Amino acid sequence: MAGRRSLWRAGVMTGVISGLLLLGVVAPGAALGATKVRLGIVAIVSFYWPAWAAKDLGYFAADGLEAEIPVFDVTRTAVQALSTGGIELVWGTPEFSIFAIQRKGPVKVIAGALDKAMYDLIAGAKYKAPKDLKGTTIGVSNLRGGSTFLMQKMLAKAGLKYPGDYDMVEIGGTPKRFAAVQSGGVSASVVTEPTSFRALDEGLVILDRASNHWPLYQFITISVNTDWARQNRPGTVGVLKGVIRANHWLYDERNRDEALKILMKYVKMEPKYGPRTYDSMFKVFKAIPLLGEVNEQAMAPVLDIMVERKQADRKPALTEYADDSYRQEALAQLRREGKLR
Repeated sequence: MAGRRSLWRAGVMTGVISGLLLLGVVAPGAALGATKVRLGIVAIVSFYWPAWAAKDLGYFAADGLEAEIPVFDVTRTAVQALSTGGIELVWGTPEFSIFAIQRKGPVKVIAGALDKAMYDLIAGAKYKAPKDLKGTTIGVSNLRGGSTFLMQKMLAKAGLKYPGDYDMVEIGGTPKRFAAVQSGGVSASVVTEPTSFRALDEGLVILDRASNHWPLYQFITISVNTDWARQNRPGTVGVLKGVIRANHWLYDERNRDEALKILMKYVKMEPKYGPRTYDSMFKVFKAIPLLGEVNEQAMAPVLDIMVERKQADRKPALTEYADDSYRQEALAQLRREGKLR
């Protein structure tokens, strides 16, 4: 009798799950066991709002994904983890993914995540212009990072050359760089919002903005470990579906209050900076590409700087470092499902 009851319960559960699958309430991956995926990000800053939103709103889970979002201090170490299979995807500056691809690493860029250079050059109050930083030490995330490239170009426009006119010291991510400027340990650094808002409130100054010089700059891309992606194409597509849905949700001002709650959950900051960060990201700069595309025009200055610094012998074609097929498949599925107009 007990055996028959167990079989009956199993049959009922199978029927329930099958019904939910037919209705589209449960994603196939969720019914059969979620695919675990680690999505690495670099520092805890507002750039990664879509990743947190996609996780908290259930967009990843809807495609059968159990997403973890580990935090790295710099892109270099995140891409190293990606190349060795320590994580499956990474949000980070594209040059390190391109470095890995040049070395035949199992890496490919599959989407764009931020195509504006939202970095501000902050400094102690005694500095009035970028040229005043001559002879000082400036804090950077790492000596070869995207933010460092931009900062050096900004300072070059002010007549300062490296090496020679200033020194650089590796400090780490935005929070650490801000703390170093605030304490006087370094003269200046580039930081992201909302840290730059806080810098102004605490008596520091903004000497220049990267956006003053580069209206378009592919600052953040999403890269995947290609070995994992080949074996988990539905999972890779599912990640991009979740990100694209989150992008649309975030740009809808009706969701602003809930979006700010998500941001505040992950980015520890004073509540007053939340609305300013939202408005800057989604209304002023419109920095996150709605459909997650890699912008070739925005990639041009990234590649120019790499060639200028002899980190690439030429500007590679988009297809040499990027694979858009996963994003195109994500868009097609979203349209078929009625989740994207």
